[in-house]
Amino acid sequence: ITIAFANTAGGVLLIGVSNKGTVLGLTNSSDTQDKIANAATDTISPQLLVDIETIEYQQKALVVVLVQYGGPM
Repeated sequence: ITIAFANTAGGVLLIGVSNKGTVLGLTNSSDTQDKIANAATDTISPQLLVDIETIEYQQKALVVVLVQYGGPM
């Protein structure tokens, strides 16, 4: 999914929110952050830089992934 954002205008992924917008939260946001960072580093070439952080919203942890525009390959 991050590749699709990079190939277009970039974008933001909110992990812990349903497709219908319900805030579900995450039980282990740091583990989720690590998995995303590792997947971006290990499986995407050329390397794609993403900003990943955990925020709290409605007393639930969400992981926010900011994907910059990757430009034409």
